[in-house]
Amino acid sequence: RARRTMAAKAKAPAASASEVPTGDPFFWTAAQVQAWLTHCDGGKWASYAAKLDGFAGRRMAALDKAAWTQRMGSAGVADYLFDEFKRLRNDAAKAARKAAGKEADGAVLEDGGVGATLINNARPGPPKF
Repeated sequence: RARRTMAAKAKAPAASASEVPTGDPFFWTAAQVQAWLTHCDGGKWASYAAKLDGFAGRRMAALDKAAWTQRMGSAGVADYLFDEFKRLRNDAAKAARKAAGKEADGAVLEDGGVGATLINNARPGPPKF
């Protein structure tokens, strides 16, 4: 468990309430989620922040679009924020693959290495020879 906490801190640098968080949104704290909602598109969605109060990135990632719509109370708002959250996750995965020297085009990796883990969120399999 301590290892996950250390990884989360490395992936999502702490953000104050006055700055937009960076890194993979999956690893954001509840405070970072609130900062993102408050500052996203120049504060356009700040009034919806209370609807995700107490939600960390991991919990948000578990929600499907229907759950976002139910929470937000508006399909348009939910669609935008859901898509933006997923885009940020995909961008973080691409950056991690690029930093690891893997292809950043979303191709499935044959070796089952770090890039495949980020893509599939699964444990890497045995090496293929």
